[in-house]
Amino acid sequence: MLFDDRYDFRKVSVINWTGIPCRNWRFQIDYNQFWSGADMAFPHCSDYHSQPQGKFSNSRNERSLALAYNVTAVVAWAADCFLLSILIFPLWLRDRSRTFVLLWFVALMTKALALGAMAYFAGYGLQAPPVWVAGLFMLTEGLMAAGLISVYGESRPWQLVLISFAIWLAATLLLSIAGFGALAAVAGYYVGSIAVAVYALYFFYRSADFGRVRAFRAVPLLFAVEAVASVIVPVVMILVVGNARMTAHVTSVALVISFLVFSGKIFLGVWLSVDKFEHDLRRLAFNDPLTDVLNRRGVFRSIEHALSHTGKERLFAYLTIDLDHFKSINDVFGHTAGDRALINLTKSVAEVLRGADIFGRMGGEEFAVFATVPDEETARQIAERIRRKVEETSFIEDDTEIRMTASIGVALRRGRINNLESMLAQSDRALYEAKAAGRNCVAIYGTPVEIAPRQVAGEPSTKVALQA
Repeated sequence: MLFDDRYDFRKVSVINWTGIPCRNWRFQIDYNQFWSGADMAFPHCSDYHSQPQGKFSNSRNERSLALAYNVTAVVAWAADCFLLSILIFPLWLRDRSRTFVLLWFVALMTKALALGAMAYFAGYGLQAPPVWVAGLFMLTEGLMAAGLISVYGESRPWQLVLISFAIWLAATLLLSIAGFGALAAVAGYYVGSIAVAVYALYFFYRSADFGRVRAFRAVPLLFAVEAVASVIVPVVMILVVGNARMTAHVTSVALVISFLVFSGKIFLGVWLSVDKFEHDLRRLAFNDPLTDVLNRRGVFRSIEHALSHTGKERLFAYLTIDLDHFKSINDVFGHTAGDRALINLTKSVAEVLRGADIFGRMGGEEFAVFATVPDEETARQIAERIRRKVEETSFIEDDTEIRMTASIGVALRRGRINNLESMLAQSDRALYEAKAAGRNCVAIYGTPVEIAPRQVAGEPSTKVALQA
């Protein structure tokens, strides 16, 4: 019997994951050693010889066991994957926009099924596992990678899964035709793993959003390790074909690497998920939902951060930008046109700003820019670039072209800013002067207003902004 105290040797077919064409080999199994997981040794190629029960040789070469790995560990790994999938599934049910959670759930379930099949075919010795088991492992690789990259902007993660599986299938068929036999499915798996790792590395290389993740280098490094291992392991397996003991060691090392890489992906997946959730919460707290630029809270937070990392003697400029005649746009064309006007203004301003400039929507049609400048003239030039860009911006609403203009008030202050609100008040006063001067112009607090040429006839004029 299976759990008999006596040694019971039976004919089985070895599982075909070692890379050796051994579909028709027969081996002796010591079930007592099998279930204890002790002294695992890869089977040597020999015909089945039944031995009297109760007799067992202490010679290592005469001890035979049909596995190069501990089935109990494989079963435990499968159980872990299944339990993890059950734990994360409710996260997707709560928010079905989280595609990466669904991908990881399917990946974990597929991994559990593949490992379970691997243990089943090995543990009961019914037959060598079919090719579809290797296909399940390949699907797992594609799903895990797709989940990781979808966290940071991959819009078509399922495409990676299908392509990686197609590569595995094509490689398996070609290698089978080439005479690799039972090795074809395993070799195809490694070919597909290399393809998945290379694509993931390429994605992380071109993903600007990924660079802000803490310890972000760990993720591409993990895929690099997987790619290198996917090259080395098959080569070593081919080199040691015929050496049962060496093949056993290589198989064990391959399984350990696979376990470590998979565990690393799970850990980093949780890390990236937490980082993604925190990032989304920060966007909700500090970004304007319509224009996707900073809101009032975000502007103040960014200014405080910038002031804490700049010199005390730097000159700072605060620009208040107000869209002219915004109420008329809403009244005549509706709020949809008003929203489009705000979005277009946001895009126009963002195009002319420098990378270090802080830009956000303070409320309604009012926007703000905070910048470090060398002198007043530079601040004026920045404001003028913004004004001209907005003036050149137009959009179509109900077959009517809507053109926009903006009035801008500028306040300057050097050194430490202890009271940001007073600087904002100065900028608002300058903005009122720009409005009073006829709109579509720039006013710097304490200096004459420069009136820009407008389409409506009229002579430019200057006016002094109110003093504090």
